[in-house]
Amino acid sequence: MGYIPLGGFGPAPGLGRVTPTPLNTGLEVLEQDFPTIPLSHLVLEKLQIHEINWKDLVDLVVLFHAHDLCKPGVGKDCINADAIARVLADDWGFWYDAMVNLAKLKNIISSKANEGVISREDSELILSRVKALVDKIESTPKTKNWIKRSKIGTSKPWYREVEELER
Repeated sequence: MGYIPLGGFGPAPGLGRVTPTPLNTGLEVLEQDFPTIPLSHLVLEKLQIHEINWKDLVDLVVLFHAHDLCKPGVGKDCINADAIARVLADDWGFWYDAMVNLAKLKNIISSKANEGVISREDSELILSRVKALVDKIESTPKTKNWIKRSKIGTSKPWYREVEELER
């Protein structure tokens, strides 16, 4: 089992921790889907953003349009829903932001489909994949850490403020 730093989650904002996950990190992660990171990592990177922006939502639209969900070991050209669900089942803050962002994603897809920007066929495909991921996340048993932190909820910060890099 590898370790992946997940957006600075820890005992307090700014005091990030390294969370054990079924996803590998370091150089091993590149071996999973050489020469890039696995699609599940890419999705997690976008879902962990506390105040997600339009560009990141568009990235998620493209990912879910181009790639189906799959189980571990099935292939490299799909999003491993099990791996995503396992990571989120151990970290309430990460789970919370991911679920908020997936809800925003569903709203944007529906809105853009109503405006005719996204075809009905494409929006249904993307929404079905997002729904399948949400169902997997919700059905995955949560750890004691997750349950303990969920009792605190949003009354205490669970994220670390980061600034967007100006280019």
